[in-house]
Amino acid sequence: MREKFFLTGIKKKIKSILYPTLLELGIYDRLIEKYHRNKIVILWCHRVSPVGDKAQNSTPPLNFETGVTSQRFEELMDFLREKMHPVSLHDVVNFVAGKKEIPDRAVAVMLDDGYLDNYLHAFPILKRHRIPATVFLTTGFIGTNLMFWWDRIGEILKRTHSEKLEMGGIQHIFNGSGGSLPDQFYLDTYDRRNRAWTSLTAAMRRCDSKQIAKVIGQMEGRLEVQAESYQHLHQMLTWEQILEMSESGIDFGAHTISHPFLPDLTPEDVEKETLGSKKAVEAKIQKPVVAFAYPFGDLPQTRLLMKEKLKKYGFKCAFLTEEGYVCAESNPYELKRISIGNVPLGSVVRELTAVFTENRY
Repeated sequence: MREKFFLTGIKKKIKSILYPTLLELGIYDRLIEKYHRNKIVILWCHRVSPVGDKAQNSTPPLNFETGVTSQRFEELMDFLREKMHPVSLHDVVNFVAGKKEIPDRAVAVMLDDGYLDNYLHAFPILKRHRIPATVFLTTGFIGTNLMFWWDRIGEILKRTHSEKLEMGGIQHIFNGSGGSLPDQFYLDTYDRRNRAWTSLTAAMRRCDSKQIAKVIGQMEGRLEVQAESYQHLHQMLTWEQILEMSESGIDFGAHTISHPFLPDLTPEDVEKETLGSKKAVEAKIQKPVVAFAYPFGDLPQTRLLMKEKLKKYGFKCAFLTEEGYVCAESNPYELKRISIGNVPLGSVVRELTAVFTENRY
């Protein structure tokens, strides 16, 4: 296991040197010139954090909490403005509907969930570079102190002084929904806490709210972390901020009310989550909401379940987390995107070109 992580670290180091070098040499630019025609690349992330951000108590943020630093987000937006052709959600919708041609090097920017940092850090950069963007809102969290359960898991793992989480008893809460989890997670390093977060949150996606509450309660008790120490963190956008962004040209889409695992819901709850989110946003910004982003992204059963429902509800397109580009042949309700990690610009551009050379759509 130690050898595996050592090799992973070496590969990351090589990539961190190689990809920026290829960008500087113009290799990616030539690939984009050759392949990026009649296609849209959609870049997306969840969060944009200030440079050098540290959470309360000087606790380093976990990877998901950081998202993309504002410095790297700014570098990417500068690249898009200089080298690419940024397009709006309206352009994407009309392109996949066959109503509009798209310019070469077309690219769109999207952010999921609706965190406050989208307004504080992403919005000023987008305005400065005149980049259109779309934010998908989980409407039940807007203007509240509610936290997503994955952020609560992250805060517990960050704040504990324990170096190990025993899973005995916690595993039984999942009732088969959590896949294969180890008997314990070691938390003695920052990387191990990140890996524990990744494993736990992946396993908990199919749990219901009662199961999730039990897991969080067990973790708080075993790792000796009090909810009062973190429950005010990870703020979401307010409707006033959303309206300001909308009036400045930012588009908004629906991302459900509570961010559930859709295939496990009843038909009535699916409608409540999707259509309810759409109507809530429309009522506030006084504009049609035509786009939907799937919670947890690209699960095949979600696509089969939702395609006809989304048409019925008035959505014209929907977005996955599966990586690929958008072309005239793309299914409007299965549009692929490329995740923006907190990595150097060269790595993002490398992934952008890879979807073309590997013909992923």
